[in-house]
Amino acid sequence: MDTALAHLFGTDRGEPGLERALFGADAGAVPEVWQIIKGQTVQQKLNKDYTLTIDQDLQQAVVEQLKGNHGAVVMFNPQTGEVLAMYSNPSYSLKQVDDEATWIKLDNDRKERPMLNRALNEYYVPGSTFKTLMMYTAFRNGMEKTRFTTSGGFSAAGLRSHDY
Repeated sequence: MDTALAHLFGTDRGEPGLERALFGADAGAVPEVWQIIKGQTVQQKLNKDYTLTIDQDLQQAVVEQLKGNHGAVVMFNPQTGEVLAMYSNPSYSLKQVDDEATWIKLDNDRKERPMLNRALNEYYVPGSTFKTLMMYTAFRNGMEKTRFTTSGGFSAAGLRSHDY
């Protein structure tokens, strides 16, 4: 599951992920240049115990569903907040980024952008999943006969005004 978990684990060259978290390089504790110049010491948190909640079968299913498409999926357990699956496609192989030349090639691929963790570093229009939330909210507030119309406020390609 090397490629399936690459964005989760991250690398020491690219996105941090668990790779840096496990070795204590917490982004908030990395010293600033001026602190190094002044000889100041910055305490870094070292975390020792982790429980990875990724479900291997769900992760593999997500990988298969995104095959050939750009996008991301994150699945949570709503009762606990545990992350059960998180995948960004296209991805890369952790073995590939060990080689500096290959890492540079992957990092410079501006068309496919395999190093980009789309699950954590991109913004998406809420889309149809938001309709379900709005319908539920309207129903709970006795507004099931009300007609809602959007103004088409999003400028993403292909979106138009719709009645919900």
